[in-house]
Order: sequence, then structure tokens, then C-alpha cells
Amino acid sequence: MFVPSRGLSRILSPKRTFRRSEYVFAYGKYDNFDANQAEIICWHRQVTHAVYLRRNLPIDIVTTRGDKRALVLVNPAGGSGRAYRMIMEHVIGIWAEAEFNHQLLITEYAGHARDFVQSLDLNEWSGIVVASGDGLLYEVINGLFSRNDWQDSLKLPIGHLPCGSGNAFITSIVRHSKQPIADSMSQYLIQCAVLIATHQVLPFDMAVIDTCDGQRVFSLLSVEWAVIADVDCDSEKYRFLGGTRFTVEAIKRILRPRVYNGYIDYLPYEVTDDTVQSVQITPNTTTAQLHRHLLPLNEPIPIDSSTSKWRRIDGPFAYVLVTSKSALSKDTVSSPQSSLADGYLTLQFIRTRDSSRMNLAKMFIGLDDGTHFDYDFVEWMPVRAFRIVPSETDGNLMVDGEKVPYGPLQGEVLPSIARCMGKQPRID
Repeated sequence: MFVPSRGLSRILSPKRTFRRSEYVFAYGKYDNFDANQAEIICWHRQVTHAVYLRRNLPIDIVTTRGDKRALVLVNPAGGSGRAYRMIMEHVIGIWAEAEFNHQLLITEYAGHARDFVQSLDLNEWSGIVVASGDGLLYEVINGLFSRNDWQDSLKLPIGHLPCGSGNAFITSIVRHSKQPIADSMSQYLIQCAVLIATHQVLPFDMAVIDTCDGQRVFSLLSVEWAVIADVDCDSEKYRFLGGTRFTVEAIKRILRPRVYNGYIDYLPYEVTDDTVQSVQITPNTTTAQLHRHLLPLNEPIPIDSSTSKWRRIDGPFAYVLVTSKSALSKDTVSSPQSSLADGYLTLQFIRTRDSSRMNLAKMFIGLDDGTHFDYDFVEWMPVRAFRIVPSETDGNLMVDGEKVPYGPLQGEVLPSIARCMGKQPRID
């Protein structure tokens, strides 16, 4: 996922910093220490209970007074190998003072987080916090969906500490809260630690994705095809550069643009569609049944306007992106109009006929703040479901930054199916 350089705008923009303030309150209603302490404990319990209710926490957490812990999964390779140190330096102290109960687990191998959450005892935990980039989140989410009790597991709120090169999920959460995003990574980590410690439980949309090899995976961020997928995938060899790796690969792709032949079928989003606001799930629903509009990938989608609501966009394309969130990274706004639970996916694309080097450069620069939507050559629309069908057999398709087999791919929005640790915008 491309992370543009902010340049002059970053220098001139106001800085958001966090400073610790300490307040000491004295209580002396009674003449002896024990009686005062007992009343302080009672007040503390009642205030905490009220705060938990205000934060929309699950009732079992409220009634146990927060005794459950949050599972914190730390990827030691995140943040160029500095994730654990960053957590210890900037997060643990804040959580201790906020009485945010947690337990750290350092992942030891690829797939460890998925394996762990598959056998997790849900009754022991208040939520899951991922301290890494977006890749570990993808692993955790798909691990939860693979459980027999996946419906209950998705009730655990998911938190995200930005310790990777992308950090799209937490950035979308912070953008939803209307908070200005801290400039430096250390300040941003502090900002997110405070948000998690004082979080509200909010619903968020996801997408079910079917790939050409028969897999069904679950996306919480995006599907990429064409130049955006090539930048995301082929920049891996520059991972040592951090977020700059996306810029390096994007420049290469702008100078040597490629044509991507194929077509996109899509089901337009309609506000009056009664399937949009929630997923109809029963206790017997399986993950294989989590769709309403998708057909098997080997079956053509009817696009006759007299009998079907599906529509087709013929290529070739230069850029194709489908998102359920507003951000692709801390510094990349892919869908500026999106919130956490819109009930639709945002399909955006550039046709090859409009993909001059200048237009591609404008698009990538516009991703800095979402102004790429202001250009006529960037077409976008809200959709309920989609199918991408490349003509070639060689290329890149990415789901949440993870490469999937190249070929036909389809997806459908799952409105408000999961929960996250976030904040609603403050109403003055």
C-alpha cells in the first residue's frame, strides 16, 4: 500500500502532541485511614462501572468490573524489529495508570497468531489487541472466522497498535473518531494506546472474498488490482526502507506503466436495500453461507439490466481498488467518505485510456489526503458486491496487503459483522 511523502504540507500542518498531567485528590470524610480507603474503593468501583457502561462495553465485562484481560499480540518483527521495545516504552505505562488489564503474547512464527486465536477460550478475554502492521490483523481475523464458534468470537473487540509500515486499520479508527492524527510514530502510538485504554466498542464492516483457487478469506481493509497491487507486492524487497518502500516502487510503476486487461462486475449499493445494514446470521449459519449475492466463481454473473441489478465495467485498467475503510496507511486516505460501518464497499478505478504518467502521479499524490477523488479520471462508486476477472494469467492481486492467487476474485460486504476498540466522534 502506497505511503506518499507529505512534504511541505506536513511541515506547515499543526502538530498534535500528548503530555502527561498528574492530579492528586484527597479524601478525608472519616477520622481513620481504613474507613476513608474503603469509601474510596467503593467510589472507584461505581465510577469505573459508569465509565464502562458509557463506553458500550459488553455487559459481562461491566459486571466483572473489567477483571478480564485483553490479549495483546506483539509481532517482534513489526516496526523494523522495534515493536516490543516501542510497546514497553510508550504503551505499558499508560495502560497501567488507566487500569487496562492485558497480557502480552509475543508471536514466534508466521501463523502463530492465527493458531492461538483458533483455540482461544473466549470467556477469559475482554478483547484482542494487535501490536503490528495490518498483516497480523488479517491473520487474527481469519483465525477467528475459522472457529466453530466464529459468531461469538467476532463479538470480541479488536484493537490495533500501529507497529508496522501500513497501520491502515487503526488509522481508519482514529479518522472515524475525528481526532487529528499525531505526526510522529511515537506520539501516534501513545495516541492509540490512550484510545484503546478508554475505548468504546464499535461495529465495523468487512468483506467475504472468494479466490480462484477455491479459498474463502475475510478482509477488513481492501482488495487491490493493477498498479496499486504491484506497488504493494513488489515493494516487499524494499521493506528495510519502511514506508518509503511504497514510494520507491510507485515511481518505478509510474515510469513504466502496464495495461491490465479484464472486466469488473459489480452490484450497486442502494440505500433502500434491506440487506445493507446488517448480516442475517442464525446460530446455524456457516462461513460458507456468509453471502447473499455471490455466485460460484465459475458461473457467469447475469448483467442484463432487465433481469439483474449487476453491472459490468470493461477494461483495460491501470488502477483498481476496493475498500471497506477510509485509510490504506497512516498517511494514505483511499476512501475519504468512508467510516467504519457504511454498509458498502468503495470501488475505485482508473481506465487505461486515462492513465498517463501525469495522471498516475496525481492519483498517488492525491492518496495523501483523499483528494484523488477530485480528479475526473478516478472513477468510484459504492457497491454491495463485486467480481474482478483479469484476462491475463500473470499479475498481482492483494487482499489486505497479502498476495492471493491471480485469477477471478469476488467479494461482498459484511455490514457491521465485527467489533473494534474505537471512539465515536465527540459531539460538542
